[in-house]
Amino acid sequence: MSKCRKCKADIVFAKTERGKWMPYNVEPDSNGTLVLIGSDNDGQPLVKVADLFTTSDETRYMAHWATCSDPEFFRGKKQ
Repeated sequence: MSKCRKCKADIVFAKTERGKWMPYNVEPDSNGTLVLIGSDNDGQPLVKVADLFTTSDETRYMAHWATCSDPEFFRGKKQ
C-alpha cells in the first residue's frame, strides 16, 4: 500500500493487462471500473477494466485518478 503524493489517500499500484502501472483506491467501490484478476510473477496485483454493462460478484475498485483531489498534478509525468 502507498499514499498518493498529492492528496495522501491510501492507494495500491497494480499492473494493467497492457503492463502499465495504475493506482487504485484501497477500498472497494461498487461504482468502480477495475477488477483484480490475480497477480504477476512478482506478486504484484493485476487489474482489468470491468465489464460495465453486466453485474457480477466481482469486487470493483476505482482508479485513483477518478477520485484524487488534484489528478492534473500527475498528468503527463513519466513514472
